[in-house]
Amino acid sequence: MGFFSNLRSAVSGSRENQRETPREAGVPVASASPDLSPESSTEVFKRILMVDANDEVGREFGRLIQQRRRSWEVNPSREPADALDQLTRQPFDAVVASAQLPGRTGVELLNDVGRRFPGLARVVRHSPEDKPLLRGFIGWPPSQLSCEMDVNEIEAGLERAFQMGEWMKDPAIRTLLPKMLRLPSVPDLYARVVGLLASPQASVDEVGSLVAREPAFTAKLLQIVNSPTFALARPITSAVEAVMFLGAERTKALILVANTSLNFDFSECTGFSHEKFWRHSLATGGLARAIALSETHDAGLADEAFTAGLLHDVGKLLFAANVTEQYSQTLSVGRHQKLPDSEAERLGLGVSHATIGACLLGTWGLPLRLLRAVAWHHAPSDSGDGQFSLLTAVHAANALECSNSDGPAGGPLLKLDRAYLTRLGLDTHWLRWRELATATPEAA
Repeated sequence: MGFFSNLRSAVSGSRENQRETPREAGVPVASASPDLSPESSTEVFKRILMVDANDEVGREFGRLIQQRRRSWEVNPSREPADALDQLTRQPFDAVVASAQLPGRTGVELLNDVGRRFPGLARVVRHSPEDKPLLRGFIGWPPSQLSCEMDVNEIEAGLERAFQMGEWMKDPAIRTLLPKMLRLPSVPDLYARVVGLLASPQASVDEVGSLVAREPAFTAKLLQIVNSPTFALARPITSAVEAVMFLGAERTKALILVANTSLNFDFSECTGFSHEKFWRHSLATGGLARAIALSETHDAGLADEAFTAGLLHDVGKLLFAANVTEQYSQTLSVGRHQKLPDSEAERLGLGVSHATIGACLLGTWGLPLRLLRAVAWHHAPSDSGDGQFSLLTAVHAANALECSNSDGPAGGPLLKLDRAYLTRLGLDTHWLRWRELATATPEAA
């Protein structure tokens, strides 16, 4: 199904029932509506520049967004030169560019946009054959969307890009990003597994067979599954068996983290223990899954909580790989002053691993709810949440897991945000969650 078919099918039949009011500069959109995400009750006006060789792509997307009553304005542009001219003449909040454009690539355009308009959210739309082009991004990469995505997925991708843009307005992050020269990309294995699972006929056994073709990851997967975290009654010796035990969603999460771990050397970062990182991440993911399942009885949400818990500290890997000496000093000072790692990072680097990790995961295209869980897992009160969410599960799991150990990487114990839990009406639930934290690994 092509782009226009995807867009039109998302709102089939709705165009005849609504008036469209396009104007020359773009497609204006009405103010906030019930379509808003549950995290917010009001919506800020956003102006989006959509660059595609076929300017009807931008116009069509703008019309459909208008029908959803979003306070977004979508301006189409066919050529990079025109796009840059529009950016110079009026403010925009995001640029969405196709990888293939007339005259120059979308990658070149977005690199130029990043240099000239550093506060702008950037998104690249690409097809599978465009993948070699994506290696041309300079510095921190933009968010990525498939050209085959429908209007719902593009809308979600823009929401994610806007949130990442807000995080990246922090001067400390803007200072740190140029130093992040070693950035892990979404692994090919992950993309192949996701593609396989998109088929209704896909089976966990097929996923396991696909994983088995990657010897390095298979070895890591077997090491993890046979670790004390899962406390299996007997060893698992094959990738297929490991995937059958974990399930597809937990396997996908492990692919993302293992890819980063397998491709970077952290041995020179004194004070950072890769082994403790893995142990804490697995324990937090397992407990977050158990907490989410106990609160919602939703297996899908529980698997997402495992993913968020497993990835919640991925920013530490970025620090250890890219600002190695500075991060070693930061950890040393923090432990001398008995500070949690996140607070020591804010003092030494200006930003914590939570925010920088969420920004990385945003470039991988992971859902915004998961990014929020990673970004605010130390400070959930900053999120504005009003009900139990992935963030709740990850925050609680991280705090409780640390209180049951020496803390990640030997840091001091972390605490639950009791005011946040009270606001959600969950002020006493942590007692039950604490019991889950001391249960057998199988319970997680």
